[in-house]
Amino acid sequence: VFLRFFAPWCGHSQQMAPSWERIYQEYANEKNILIAEVDCTSEDSLELCSFANVQNFPSLKYGEPYWLHDYGGGLEYNDLSNFARDNLKPGCSPHNIHLCNDEHMIEKFEHYKAMTENDLAEDIKEAEGEILWLETDMNRELEKLQDLYYSVQNKYEKELKVMALSVSKTNENIRKEEEMIEELDKSENLYYSSVDKPEKDMKEMAAVNMEEGKVLDMKHKEINKELDKLKALHDDSELKHTKELNEITVTGIETEEQTLLTKETKMNKELDNLEALHDNLEKKYDKRLADMKEQTGLRIMKSVMAKIQQDQYSSLREKNEF
Repeated sequence: VFLRFFAPWCGHSQQMAPSWERIYQEYANEKNILIAEVDCTSEDSLELCSFANVQNFPSLKYGEPYWLHDYGGGLEYNDLSNFARDNLKPGCSPHNIHLCNDEHMIEKFEHYKAMTENDLAEDIKEAEGEILWLETDMNRELEKLQDLYYSVQNKYEKELKVMALSVSKTNENIRKEEEMIEELDKSENLYYSSVDKPEKDMKEMAAVNMEEGKVLDMKHKEINKELDKLKALHDDSELKHTKELNEITVTGIETEEQTLLTKETKMNKELDNLEALHDNLEKKYDKRLADMKEQTGLRIMKSVMAKIQQDQYSSLREKNEF
């Protein structure tokens, strides 16, 4: 026999149907060869499909009706025709032992032919029990393999989660370190700018103080010049006054003396005012110089303290190796 087990809904079964129909027509009149097909979706064919151990569609099998072999060739017409011509003929089987070449197979056939039906039934039952035991053992081993597979899969998934979490934490730590470095750079720039600014302000203030000192010195010199002029004027006035006293007559002495005394008193007041103004200017000048010295000293102290803080900060930064 040469049998095609199929399902109507199967695309491959539908595709090879025309080629199979041609083979069927060619061997339709052969008495010793049967070309046929079996619809495994029909209830009448379920037992036959189960007996033939059909696993997929289409499944082609050949040989004795009770001794079927799987066909593994192509599904085109030429493939099927050549196979049928070369293989659809009597072969080694329990009914054709004389066609067997395998001595071991011949011994088996002879052994089974000599057995009674009860012995064959018992042997079959024993074989079926052994098959059932093998299937049970196989299923048990498959369950073990399945459990091992799920165990390995769960372990792998857990390790992946741990690795993903570790990578995430590493990325977070890197991000935090970068933020810390950025903040340190900002602090460092702010620190150096704060250190440089007082020094710059101090230089500018020193330049301003120098200019103010020069102006005060010039004013002081001008005041001294004015005082010298006033003293010279006073001396000239005294000389003139003495000369006038010597030249006046006795009768006008009292009158002249009174006039001169008035002038002298006025001049003395002017001199006192000038001396007071001079003293005030000297006090202001001295106070301004003292303030400038004090401010300069404070700025120098701040600059020194800033330099010390800068050295300490640089030392700490070298210790904190990022």
